Amino acid sequence: MSNRPHIVRVVADEARRQLFVRRRSQANPPQPRIRDDEIGVEFETGEFIPYADLGYSGDVGFFRLSEATGETNEAAPYAAGGRLIDLGQIVVTAGASRRLTNDEIRDLLDRHAAGDFGEYGEFYDVDISDEMLRADPADLVPNGAANKVNTLTGTGAIVSAYTVRALRIWVITEAGENRTTLLLFAGPSAG
Repeated sequence: MSNRPHIVRVVADEARRQLFVRRRSQANPPQPRIRDDEIGVEFETGEFIPYADLGYSGDVGFFRLSEATGETNEAAPYAAGGRLIDLGQIVVTAGASRRLTNDEIRDLLDRHAAGDFGEYGEFYDVDISDEMLRADPADLVPNGAANKVNTLTGTGAIVSAYTVRALRIWVITEAGENRTTLLLFAGPSAG
C-alpha cells in the first residue's frame, strides 16, 4: 500500500461533492466514521459509504488511503500533484504580502497543502479516535486533530500556524462548494 496524500484529498472531495450533489443539509455535513474496521463517510440519514466503495482502501490505524488494487479511479488524474489539501482560490492579505517574499508565501502554501500544519503538527502524525470523529465539528478547536477531521470530511476549516522571521502567519482553507485559502499576517511571534 503506498502513501499518496492526494488520494485522501480526492476521497474528501468526493464526500464533499456527494454532500452538495445530493442537496444534503449543510448544517449536517457527512462525517468520517469507522465501521467494521472500514473508514468511510456517514450521512445524516445514517447511510455509510466506505471509502473502498469509492475505489480506495485504507489503513485505519494511520488513515493513509491509497488506490485499491485493480480498481479504476477516474478522479485520480485530477488530484493536485500529490497534495493532501486542495487550496482552491488563494487570497494573500496585504499585510502578509508586504511582510513576506514570494518564495516564503509559496513555501507556506506548499507546506499547508502537504498537511504540515506548522504549530498544529502534521497530518500523518496526528492521532484521532472514532470518538473524535463523532464529535460535533463546532466543538473542535483549531488544532491538528480538527485539521485531520476536516481534511478527511472535506468540510470545515483547515488552519495552519507558522512563524517566519518572528512573524506569526496563518494559512486557512475554508471548505464549501468552492474552496478558498487565506494567507494572513496574525501579528508578531510570541516567542
